[in-house]
Amino acid sequence: MPVLTGAALGRFSLRREDGSMRPGWAVVLFALMAAAGGGFEALLNHLFLGRRFWMTTRLGEPQALVPLFARVSWVMGATWLACRMVNWPLGDANLRDARWWMRAAQGAAVGLVSLCLVVLIPAGMGHEHFRPSTEAGSTIAASVWWTAVMCVAIALAEEIALRGYVLRQMQRAVGRWGAAVGTSVWFGLLHTFNAHATWLAIANIMLAGFWLALTVQRTGSLWLAVGFHFAWNLSQSSLWGEPVSGFPGRESFLVRAPPGDALWTGGGFGPEAGLPNTLVLVALVLLFALWPARRARQAGDVPLV
Repeated sequence: MPVLTGAALGRFSLRREDGSMRPGWAVVLFALMAAAGGGFEALLNHLFLGRRFWMTTRLGEPQALVPLFARVSWVMGATWLACRMVNWPLGDANLRDARWWMRAAQGAAVGLVSLCLVVLIPAGMGHEHFRPSTEAGSTIAASVWWTAVMCVAIALAEEIALRGYVLRQMQRAVGRWGAAVGTSVWFGLLHTFNAHATWLAIANIMLAGFWLALTVQRTGSLWLAVGFHFAWNLSQSSLWGEPVSGFPGRESFLVRAPPGDALWTGGGFGPEAGLPNTLVLVALVLLFALWPARRARQAGDVPLV
């Protein structure tokens, strides 16, 4: 029968001998704070918006901004508190980047082009059809504005929660690849109960999370991932009129006809659940993982994409 020695028990202690918190405990404590924040958000939704709010809402509904910005607030609060526990400044949660706006713009460009490829592949095969919207320009503009604000909140909350503090702590514990896989699995599972979710949809979201984790590790910054996430969701909803992870949008520039083969179009979940998304994401992972990083010119700077 195995005997638990002091050294073995020490592996389960909160802190190491040098006083630093073990990364496994750092992730667990952050997850508990995130669970508390999510529970508080759910309570606010129930009290002010109704129990079935997220089951019936559309992307771009102004009232949805209240819980979403509450989510950004508790994610930032949990990240700040978690950083304090391990004596990190907040910027160490992959938030410090003097060129954040450039990273975000790069990510937005990649997100826009990637999403358009994902949509145009089934359209070229005849599985997707679109027509210009007949709504008034002011109606479309208002919808795009509210959708954009919502997409900012979604991108910030999800990227900070999954690829900020947690990614860095997991990398300390299980290495670069283990951290990328772990956070991507978490990312996919968070979408399990979305409307019209399929096994391919969840697998694709995990693959997207893996690529986003690689971008954060490569650049040392969250902002390329935030820009990508924002532009992907916004163009999906406001340009093409596609549902975003099962959530239908409001008025858009183009109107989607009833989709064809769900394997290629993603059906009611949106193009994220289609095979073209798998192909585009695999290409992105391979290009980003294999492309040699340019060395930074100044000591202490992060590698450039």
